[in-house]
Amino acid sequence: MSLEGYFPSDRELLSVRGKDAADYLQRVLTCNLKTLQPGKFIPGALLTGQGKLVAFFDLYQQADGGYTLAVPSGCAETLAARLERYVFSEDVVVEPREAIVLELLASGPPFEPIPEPGRYCDFALDGLPARLSALAPGYYRLELVRMPSEFAPAPLEAERFEAWRIEQGLPAWDKELNDNLIPLNLGIDGAISHDKGCYTGQEVISRATFVGHPAQELVGLLAEEPLKAGTELTLNGDYVGLVTSTSYSETRQASIGLARTRWRKAKPGERVQAGEREVGVVGLPFAP
Repeated sequence: MSLEGYFPSDRELLSVRGKDAADYLQRVLTCNLKTLQPGKFIPGALLTGQGKLVAFFDLYQQADGGYTLAVPSGCAETLAARLERYVFSEDVVVEPREAIVLELLASGPPFEPIPEPGRYCDFALDGLPARLSALAPGYYRLELVRMPSEFAPAPLEAERFEAWRIEQGLPAWDKELNDNLIPLNLGIDGAISHDKGCYTGQEVISRATFVGHPAQELVGLLAEEPLKAGTELTLNGDYVGLVTSTSYSETRQASIGLARTRWRKAKPGERVQAGEREVGVVGLPFAP
């Protein structure tokens, strides 16, 4: 068993409960709650009527019939306020849930049983309830009431976790994603169901998906010199995108980054200008 370590998560937990919670969330969220199964969670998002992103999250069903949303902290308060705003006569209560949330990088964390990607398991750790969610192979989220007296995983440096996130092509709030974007092709397409029927912003998403195309997409960058977030990307003098995240990859011995680019204007294999230097465009996730 190879355990890399843990990093404090940027996720906060919101609880949505009440006898109308299921119908209410099904009407407003991009994901299809009918696909939830015991031990499974699904990605989702809330959009404005113009199709712009309010927040993205992972959605769990609680034992009491309510729901838990694991939301990036940068948009958790806005999401709670927006969900409450849409409640009229429904029996729905939205409130924060206290927990310590960690991200784990491990080929097999020291907890049993280990769930498959897209699933979770509840267990006791130090005599207290805990939840382990498998986000992807080797990538887990651990929810705790408090840190145990003995904890095998070691803390990871923020830069190391950031390099891993970039190589996996995982978007972060206020970097790759914000509330001024229609989030298609920006790393959370799995949060959008195209066969569930209506939800807030659905018309805009359907039009961009089936009639036109997304305005932007997420790509990786590889450079010999350090990259800086916020740098504009150009190709033949034309603006094609913006660097959103940067780090240094020890495994590649190179600077890496993520960028939002105009649709099909910076393709993997091409080289573009990042300020005064030339960088390579790569597909996501980065090749092993």
